[in-house]
Amino acid sequence: TDQAILALGLEAVTGAVWFDDLNVTVYSKPRPHPPTPPAGPPYKGHNLTRLRGAMIGINLQEQDFRDFASWNANH
Repeated sequence: TDQAILALGLEAVTGAVWFDDLNVTVYSKPRPHPPTPPAGPPYKGHNLTRLRGAMIGINLQEQDFRDFASWNANH
C-alpha cells in the first residue's frame, strides 16, 4: 500500500490554527504520465544561434542603453 503524510498548519509565522470539518478524499485512479518531450532542440522563435534578450526597467538613462549594447544584448 502507498502512504502519505498530510501536514496542515502555518508556515514562517507564529500563532495557532484550527481546522473544522476537514475532509480528505483519496482517489484510486492514478494520474496519467506526463507527455514525452518533443525531440530536438527547443523552439526559440527564430533560427539564430543566440538568445541574449533581457528584461530591463523603465527608468533608463542613455548610459544604460550603452551598457546593454556593450554586452551584445538585445531588448
